[in-house]
Amino acid sequence: MEAEDVMSSSFSPVLTHPVEDSEHWLPAGELLAHLDVQPAMSVAEIGAGIAYYAIPIARRTGPKGPVFAIEWRPWLLDELHARLVAPQTPRNIRFVEGRAADTHLPAASCDIILFADIWHELEHPDLALAEARRVLRPNGRLAILNWRPDVSCPPGPPVEHRVSMQKTICAVELKQWSLLEAINLQHDGYLVLFEPTDESVQS
Repeated sequence: MEAEDVMSSSFSPVLTHPVEDSEHWLPAGELLAHLDVQPAMSVAEIGAGIAYYAIPIARRTGPKGPVFAIEWRPWLLDELHARLVAPQTPRNIRFVEGRAADTHLPAASCDIILFADIWHELEHPDLALAEARRVLRPNGRLAILNWRPDVSCPPGPPVEHRVSMQKTICAVELKQWSLLEAINLQHDGYLVLFEPTDESVQS
């Protein structure tokens, strides 16, 4: 299956721990700069919500860089789909009904996998990491943007639901990922970037 052919699957979402809607706190332009998104890159956002980040990323990657908006939350699916078929939406963005542990994307199809403000809500982060490893191309990067537990809320989830940067790094490194960069942002959260270790890179 070619990456360009992935649009929407017949996946029936099962949600055991609903995620409360919260506004993204980091401006899209700042995230793009930290991720160093380049034209023709292939990017997947896991838990894309209303494509707050996916649409700006698609504008940056351009017509030769597919961007996959992966979403499974029932209350967001219709809104996301409607937004992605709007006339002003970049034509290189793809709606995929899937979940973190089962994206329905081809193996080695993405340069960047992004989890934006959703890592703390995943029921099975280990399975999500295995899926990200499968989908990433050689030299691909995993990006986790998340809320800090040392700032007040709202906005964002309750403090007790948040995961610190150090705990996130430890959890990911335990699954054979190497930390590339850890950024303690001046807003309400952090961004950590990883690559698969040599023994976990897919052939």
